[in-house]
Amino acid sequence: MSFHLKDGFFYERRPDGIHVSYAMTVDGLPKVMGEILVSDSEWASVFASTSARGENRETYDEAREFLGKLAR
Repeated sequence: MSFHLKDGFFYERRPDGIHVSYAMTVDGLPKVMGEILVSDSEWASVFASTSARGENRETYDEAREFLGKLAR
């Protein structure tokens, strides 16, 4: 199941990582225009770099641990 993030961007966790896609309506039907795969380590880096404490080894490890618990 995909979740709408904002302005036509969707995300979904799958066994191989986070899939982020962009969709728009073409001829009245939704059409995926592009998709990227974000690995768990890349997603953890995004989490850590946007945290109030910024990205460092500690916040990156915390983000990886948190995301690992969500995947279980």
